Amino acid sequence: MIPTITSKKQYNCDGSQTVFSFDFKIFSKTDIVVILTDSDGIESILTYITDYTVSATNNDFSQGGDVTTVATYASGNKITVMRVIDFKQETDYENNEKFDAAAFENDLDRAACRDQQLQEQFDRVIHTPRSDETADLEIPAKDARAGNFLAFNDEGEPIAAEAVSSAPVTNFMKTVLDDETAVLARATLGVHSLADSHKTVSRIIASTDSDSEYQNRADTVIDTDDDAGAAINTILSTVNGMGGGIVLVLPGTYNIETTITPANYVTLMGMGFGTLFKRMAAIQYVIDVSGSSYCTLKDFQIDGNKSSFSGGIYIGIYANLNYTNNNQNIISHDNDDYGFYKCCFLTNCYAYGNTSGISQCRQINNGYSYNNSEYGFDTCFNVCACFSYSNIKSGYYNNNQITACEATGNLENGFQTCVNVSSCWAYQNHNDGFLGGRYISGCNAEDNTNIGFNGAYHLSNCLASSNDLHGFSGCVGITNCFATNNTGYGYSTCTACGHNRSTFNTAGNYNTCYADYAGSVAVADTAAGGWNG
Repeated sequence: MIPTITSKKQYNCDGSQTVFSFDFKIFSKTDIVVILTDSDGIESILTYITDYTVSATNNDFSQGGDVTTVATYASGNKITVMRVIDFKQETDYENNEKFDAAAFENDLDRAACRDQQLQEQFDRVIHTPRSDETADLEIPAKDARAGNFLAFNDEGEPIAAEAVSSAPVTNFMKTVLDDETAVLARATLGVHSLADSHKTVSRIIASTDSDSEYQNRADTVIDTDDDAGAAINTILSTVNGMGGGIVLVLPGTYNIETTITPANYVTLMGMGFGTLFKRMAAIQYVIDVSGSSYCTLKDFQIDGNKSSFSGGIYIGIYANLNYTNNNQNIISHDNDDYGFYKCCFLTNCYAYGNTSGISQCRQINNGYSYNNSEYGFDTCFNVCACFSYSNIKSGYYNNNQITACEATGNLENGFQTCVNVSSCWAYQNHNDGFLGGRYISGCNAEDNTNIGFNGAYHLSNCLASSNDLHGFSGCVGITNCFATNNTGYGYSTCTACGHNRSTFNTAGNYNTCYADYAGSVAVADTAAGGWNG
């Protein structure tokens, strides 16, 4: 008797279980197949005796039994115990012999089990509805299938499809499938990148000089002769009224005559530096987020157009130190004042061709500021992993908390009057590497035109090498520092010098230096120079 249709049991592994019970009838131990499925869904069939054993419940396999695995399997794996019997009938019934009811019932049970086995397989296959018309469902031959995908023709019969036109997909999905790049596909789907796929792209904007593919995907196309700032503000306000979202601006040129003022909870997002906002009127700011909260700006370029607009206040992005907003992957250039002013949370941003590149900003990571007519970074706070080069004045001026930054080739100083500077490098600047400043540690000043460290306070673990004048000059509180190969003195007119080294400096190692605090040691380790004064 086979009272149930169950022929399979499944268990989620936990790293300790080895006994897996089954409650369906089998006829021998080899009627059990054990399948291990890993966390990636890959199946492997375990081997009887080698990987597991089978025992009967109360020594009677008609009641079921237990599978005992040799190994344990970690969480995330799955064990499937199922009955699989062969398709044989090996009982020989002879005429006029005594009827063996038990053997006959056992054979009937085997037949029922085979039926259940076939049904279990049938339940896992693709099949047509009962009411469907008869159709030829034979799939194409191997050579026809190779390299293609399975589709169905107008008669509902299987075909080997080679192109999108061969497969019945929706008209919308056809616009996705014919996109040749991920950028175009994301624009069609209204998603800028994988990182933003969980957000809603509420509106898509293109310009009349955008690629035609982009224009076809846009909700709004702005004429290059029109004021894009006013049009974008209208769309930003609409999205804010929807509860926030993303306004995606596709690559193209957008002439800005009205300052863009992003609304609360809205992301203004370009698609890389091909999205260009260009100042085309005497407006102070191209973008002003000072009155916005929880606003994100990312992935575009601002051209301040200072060849046409100069002599006033012309800033790329102004934020008034609003800590709820952030800026990512933005270039702001050729503004006659600042590229970024009073912004917080700048990541991967670039400023060049401005008066000062990045001014009075906070929380700056991986920023670049170069070829500005004054400073690269001016009066900023918490500047990390940034690069400032070829600015007319100093690379970093009056900044606080600077870490792992570089100043190279600036026409005045690398770092000027900065506080809390660590692990920074000043190289080939046209005056001093570090001028003034306090609490400077682990920094290098190398190959600067004047002095490596000039007039700075509280220096530790710093290196001054190959500068055209002194390594350290007029500094106070120098410990564990090293001056080498400078054209002037290693240390000149410095106070509170201790545990420092100086070697191979042309004029000498120490000139009018003092070790003023207890335990300080001043070492002149070459004959040239020694202590002078």
